[in-house]
Amino acid sequence: MIANALSQAMPDKALAASGPHHLYVLAGTDAGTGTYFVNYETLAGGMGARASRDGVDGVRVHASGSSNLPVEAVEHAYPFRVERYALWNASGGAGKYRGGMGVMRDYRVLGDGIVVSLSSERQHVAASGMQGGGAGACGAFILNPDTPQERKLPSAAGEVVLPRGSVLRICTPGGGGYGDPAGRDAAAHVRDLREERVSREIGGAKCK
Repeated sequence: MIANALSQAMPDKALAASGPHHLYVLAGTDAGTGTYFVNYETLAGGMGARASRDGVDGVRVHASGSSNLPVEAVEHAYPFRVERYALWNASGGAGKYRGGMGVMRDYRVLGDGIVVSLSSERQHVAASGMQGGGAGACGAFILNPDTPQERKLPSAAGEVVLPRGSVLRICTPGGGGYGDPAGRDAAAHVRDLREERVSREIGGAKCK
């Protein structure tokens, strides 16, 4: 709300709506050590486009003090395997300047009795564009993506059971675009195609 108000007051420094990070807590007993663990993490989202440049991909918008936990650290400390960690292609809103992309991370559960608690924003209301720019993709928590057992989890939930071998996919929302997409620079459009910023349908994580 504050960023939107300031964007109207200073249009040359305007910022389209952003996709905030997602919060989640994985917890349970590690069979290898017999100890109870709690893994609290945040995954960065996409920053909205500015009046003169694209939004930033994979950033904790309007927040700080949380590090990017490396895959190697997660796999060393907890009974999970991270099978994907990448920018979420095409999750940023279209525009003369594109919104930043969110990220996608897949956890495979390697133990029994593990649960996850979830908290997020922008899973139902997308980050809106500005001055004709498109909205970013909504975030999602997906259990067992791309399988017959695929299930979208709530945007907020406590102690959802994750059976051994299951996969939890987390997609964070993208930022809104700025300006009419028809006005995008031709070279930037070619780069968008090369970097696959054109299709929003990845792994079932669609803005619904």
